[in-house]
Amino acid sequence: MPALLITGAETEAFCERAGGQVRTALARPPGVGSRPGAAEARTEPGTRVPSLLGPGGRAGRAAPGTPADRKDLWHAASPSEAPSCLRCGVMKFRAKITGKGRLELFIHVSGTVARLAKVCVLRVRPDSLCFGPAGFRGLREAGLRCEAGLWCEVRRGAFQQFRMEGASEDLDEIHLELTAEHLSRAARSAAGASSLKLQLTHRRCPCLTVAVALASPLGRARSVVHDLPVQVLPRRAWRDCPPPSLRAADASIHLPRWKTLRSIVERMANVGDHVLVEANLRGRMTLSMETEVVSIKSYFKNLGNPPESAGVPPHRDPESMVQVRIDNRKLLQFLEGQQINPTMALCNIWDNSLLQLVLVQEDVSLQYFIPAL
Repeated sequence: MPALLITGAETEAFCERAGGQVRTALARPPGVGSRPGAAEARTEPGTRVPSLLGPGGRAGRAAPGTPADRKDLWHAASPSEAPSCLRCGVMKFRAKITGKGRLELFIHVSGTVARLAKVCVLRVRPDSLCFGPAGFRGLREAGLRCEAGLWCEVRRGAFQQFRMEGASEDLDEIHLELTAEHLSRAARSAAGASSLKLQLTHRRCPCLTVAVALASPLGRARSVVHDLPVQVLPRRAWRDCPPPSLRAADASIHLPRWKTLRSIVERMANVGDHVLVEANLRGRMTLSMETEVVSIKSYFKNLGNPPESAGVPPHRDPESMVQVRIDNRKLLQFLEGQQINPTMALCNIWDNSLLQLVLVQEDVSLQYFIPAL
């Protein structure tokens, strides 16, 4: 059956007309060329292929002279033909998400990760999925210095089905490097869907296949399948993306209302590049900025401290402020990119070393690290 080229914006319209399955490749592996922004679509056997909607909503058909065996197309097999393991090993991964709440949560998580990291490492473990920055070597224990980065964990409870087999019984993990925006775009296609499936496959290169089952007003089953090329990291590269391990913070405090905090940081970003964050163990927090022209300072009181922050050394004065000066743009990037709607939001400070922002929900936790300047 001839392969049709459609753009991402035309996928939903094509799927509605065809009433079958649409497979897209959001990115190609290196060395495989294709028309920019194009994707390959296949429909179920026996499905009549209607005209496609072209740019601006105009009806159009596949360009003439586009044979099914074009060498510059990345042809993907149908789901029934998809191997569940990689040619390079026996690692397997398959997960399924159902329910409106869980689907929206995964869409928000993938969107947040995409806003904070262009390329990320997806660490598949028996009990969770963890997103970390590529090449992240963890925090230096002595100085607590690092580049700005995130660590997001989605626990098994967010999935209806979750199955994985790692490299071995001793190393029961899989590390995949992928483009975060590609995963976010694939997840957004699940808005209003009945289910979303994740599977590790091999289609001329290792892929994370995202299959979305869409509801049809005509009663016909529809699905959109995205093949996201990934790089399977060898064991020697696993040490570059360990989970963060930190000593107890010098100060830990609950964050103020999200909209209020973001509004203040946005205004400060228009004035200067650096912001001084201070907090103590009595629920007080301040944000300040000073330039040659203007000085700005915002005060927050009675924010509360988490229970674990009560175990401070006896010589420590709870009223004393712990401070860290950070890049205001990185703080604003986090505040604008967060989509999780957490049940608890914390700010941890290591004096003049590191700022850690922690968001916690029932099945998701996200940490974002901003080093001191």
